[in-house]
Amino acid sequence: MSGGIVFGENERFILPGDRPIDSVADGIAYIKVSDYFECGFSRFHDVVSEIKRKKLNSKIILDFRGSSAVDLKGAIEVIETFIGPGKVAYIKENKEDGVREKTMTGYPKENIKIGKIVCLADTDTNVPSEIIVLALKYHLFNFTTVGKQTTGNLECYRYFPSGIARLPYGFNWLSSSGVKITNTGITPAYEVVEDEPGRDLATEKAIELLNRE
Repeated sequence: MSGGIVFGENERFILPGDRPIDSVADGIAYIKVSDYFECGFSRFHDVVSEIKRKKLNSKIILDFRGSSAVDLKGAIEVIETFIGPGKVAYIKENKEDGVREKTMTGYPKENIKIGKIVCLADTDTNVPSEIIVLALKYHLFNFTTVGKQTTGNLECYRYFPSGIARLPYGFNWLSSSGVKITNTGITPAYEVVEDEPGRDLATEKAIELLNRE
């Protein structure tokens, strides 16, 4: 288990190259995405640059487990990074009149072409993270999900100088393809319900899938 690279996961506020590279598996980049929602997306873009520099973009794991405080602005930046501009990122539906509004991706600060990608999700993966997962699923070919059923929970947050506020409850959130997320969530293609002591079975499954021919 050497030659891979781990970004995030207890490496908050540390740029790539500031410490020895941890391994996840040969030739696989692992990104704990929620870490970058907390410490700023300039570092996420640095990570993407590092992945390209080390030519690890053929196999990527995006870990959205535990991402309970992710905002929509950050979600759009992640989607843009992987699918580029001019794509439907998500759809917002007004609960009162059913009017739908599509949000499109703009030009990314950093873009990456990938081979295979696996997203990890669980019951703490909230709506903006679910939006990312479903957008990548809709727009990318070599993509799958591993983990637990998510909830479509609307307890997502926006950060303001005065504090943290919840997103409005007057909307339903839908995926790029129009699939409802609110109170529905995502069913992973490969379900991993419980870990064994000392093992991360979801990550192990992701590695197995990425290494299949």
